[in-house]
Amino acid sequence: MRNVLLLAVTCIIVLTVTTSTLADTPIDVQLRDQTVEPIPLHYSLQKATFDGQTVFLWGTIVNRAAQSYHDISITFTAKDKNGQFLGRNTWYAESPGTLGFQQQSTLDANTIETGGKKPATIDYVIEAKQAMSPEE
Repeated sequence: MRNVLLLAVTCIIVLTVTTSTLADTPIDVQLRDQTVEPIPLHYSLQKATFDGQTVFLWGTIVNRAAQSYHDISITFTAKDKNGQFLGRNTWYAESPGTLGFQQQSTLDANTIETGGKKPATIDYVIEAKQAMSPEE
């Protein structure tokens, strides 16, 4: 009985170490802006990792225009090297929720479930509403 318990504890420790190591494995992906409407918000990817099931993305959205934007969302779509869909997820800029000129919002550890396949490209689309000026 003691040997079985020791084996079970060892397996849990090995699985935990393996999972955390994979989650920290950086991957190279091609990032493509697929935003349809002209919008002066720019996404910059700082880091991408893969844990064998999920892609994790860290990055920032920066406002390059004089006008402010709110309700900012970014949709990520992961594709393999043949352009086949692997997964999609949408995230919202929350801090700050409204971006003025040169302000940025950090998006940390955004995830895309890919069914165990490592993506070759990540397409993204940014959507936002232009904030009304105080005069209006």
